[in-house]
Amino acid sequence: MLSASVQATAAHAVVQAVRARFAKVVIGGHSIGSAMAMIEAGRYRDVDGVLVTGMTHRMNLVSVIPTLAQMIPAPLDPAVPGRDAGYLTTDPGTRYAAFHTPGPYDTAAIAYDESTKDVFAATEAVDSLTLTTVVIPASRQITAPVLLVVGNDPNFCGTLGSDCSSPAALRASEAPFFGTSQLQTYILNGYGHAINYAPNAPAYFGVVGNWLKTLP
Repeated sequence: MLSASVQATAAHAVVQAVRARFAKVVIGGHSIGSAMAMIEAGRYRDVDGVLVTGMTHRMNLVSVIPTLAQMIPAPLDPAVPGRDAGYLTTDPGTRYAAFHTPGPYDTAAIAYDESTKDVFAATEAVDSLTLTTVVIPASRQITAPVLLVVGNDPNFCGTLGSDCSSPAALRASEAPFFGTSQLQTYILNGYGHAINYAPNAPAYFGVVGNWLKTLP
């Protein structure tokens, strides 16, 4: 059964396979991929750094529930053919509201996102929610440095989410979930969940590059 834990085990095998070839190995993810990265790093402690983007430990259910309600079984969407009913994807035409707001509506960018969208397994959500939220945060077992990056993401910031009013506030909000790891935080202002689409995304890329240079 596909789950974040199963994917973390697969990622661990990759880390072990490349470890001898590189001086440092960093694991990273975005959104549900960040859940996998944190589970791997907390369980196996075999990486030199962890990049978490598009995710915090507190979800803003006011926004998340409507987003999840718009998910449909992948077989109902011809944009993602050949998937069984265990996979979900976004309903056509909903990605801007779900992942890009409050960023600018760029017609070409949103069309590209809709045309290249992926799927996720419903079973992934189960341990992603239990192991990387306030329930049983696997991240408390991480010992490597962590960089956490989010935008002005209504799914994870706001009323019931983390405090994303500033990088310092975000760090204070997230630090209890990261144990002894060195946590750095960055907020890419002006965009929502899909920060790679932000016009100012190069600023966040630069932060990641500089952070990588600091890893021991």
